Amino acid sequence: MCIRDRASRNKAQNEQFNDGVINVLEAEDGIIKKNLFNEISFGNRTFGVKKFMDAKVSGNTIERMISVPMECVDVFERSNIIETRDYRTGKKGLYEIVLKQPKYDTAPPSIYITLKGTDIKYVDKRNNQQT
Repeated sequence: MCIRDRASRNKAQNEQFNDGVINVLEAEDGIIKKNLFNEISFGNRTFGVKKFMDAKVSGNTIERMISVPMECVDVFERSNIIETRDYRTGKKGLYEIVLKQPKYDTAPPSIYITLKGTDIKYVDKRNNQQT
């Protein structure tokens, strides 16, 4: 193995969190009760066919994968709902967390969060609107 191969293997993947922001929501029985955390920047990630098919076999669907800064690791619980707002399109969405995966080989370290859309029509009690 040449030195150049070794150096490229040790180089961390650069992460950017400039695609939008998320809010972490507390929701129960179709009601959004409150924001637990606001305006966490995220970056969109791509996922491969293997990850998609593995999720399908286990009965899950994957709609998107995002990365957030590692300091947010304790923010996310599987029971939380994630509200996204995309900077480019302005589009908002509600998602359930399928998987969270710490990534230590990125710069800065990050968490990859795999999301699926929710079928529940939530009533937003934060400001009495339906989402």
